[in-house]
Amino acid sequence: ILAGYIAVSIADKPGIVAGMIGGAIAADGSFYGSDAGAGFLGGIVAGFLAGYIAKWIKDIKVPKAMAPIMPIIIIPIISSVVVGLIFIFL
Repeated sequence: ILAGYIAVSIADKPGIVAGMIGGAIAADGSFYGSDAGAGFLGGIVAGFLAGYIAKWIKDIKVPKAMAPIMPIIIIPIISSVVVGLIFIFL
């Protein structure tokens, strides 16, 4: 929950999904082969990471026809995948 709201404070609504998923991965160590999760400090890192990734994607110029679906579908999916892969493999 903490990671999601940190991401929202940085990237607004498109960041909440990536923040929540990043926080869940940080809390549960079984995703990345650890017996213990990263705890709330990992959640804070996941929130900042998700927020800045979503903000970076939000600033990319896209065609006019694609702009309405960016904050609803594209940004949450791409930022969630990137945050998940970073937490699992790094």
